[in-house]
Amino acid sequence: MNLFKLLLLTFLLSSSLLALEDDNFLEDEFGEPMSYESYDPLKSYNIQMTKFNDFVYMQVFNPISKMYTKITPKKVRVCISNFFYNLAFPVRFINNILQLKIRNSIEESARFAINSTYGLGGFFDLATNEANLKKHNEDFGQTLGFYEIKNGVYIVLPLLGPSNLRDSFGLLVDYGLNPLNYSAIRDGYNLSRSSYNLMSGYNYLNEFSLHIKEYESIRKDSIDLYILLKNMYDQRREKLIKE
Repeated sequence: MNLFKLLLLTFLLSSSLLALEDDNFLEDEFGEPMSYESYDPLKSYNIQMTKFNDFVYMQVFNPISKMYTKITPKKVRVCISNFFYNLAFPVRFINNILQLKIRNSIEESARFAINSTYGLGGFFDLATNEANLKKHNEDFGQTLGFYEIKNGVYIVLPLLGPSNLRDSFGLLVDYGLNPLNYSAIRDGYNLSRSSYNLMSGYNYLNEFSLHIKEYESIRKDSIDLYILLKNMYDQRREKLIKE
């Protein structure tokens, strides 16, 4: 599998986790000064990649996503998002265990059991709405940060957007932990390639449709999109690791 496909498949996982982290994050970040600095020796490349990603988001993903929203009610899209989020339970469970957050891992297990059964395979988030069980989103990048592994070089990845050396490695590990990718890994991307690509692509489209307005808002209000996205990412990751 070539590098572009690997990055794209990793993005499908990371986008679903990112979109479901903290619903108030964007609001909180705009109210705080952005002074965090990270190691950025690839700045020239990063700026150009940010421009490329922005072009793809706005000229390709944006119009497709808006067409999709016109024919698919938001309630349906939220249910689909819930399904894929529930499916990625092993990512959250294992990373909570690795960070010694035993109580969180137990709650994640309870959430998975409730939503997979009473929630009809995860389409309905009864664990949150009825059982009042909180989500505990943890990824391998956060796990490495928990053990004080430094960020490393800041880098903007094609389509994925802001990242760093530590979190980029973390994405690859989380990719392997997601059941959505099990069959593809097992079959060498041959026997299940069509169905896998269809599910992964649809997962991304659905998630993007739920959050396109957030990106448009950031883009509209920014003086320097690169600096804004970089600082938001750095501060957000720092905040998540400390929690």
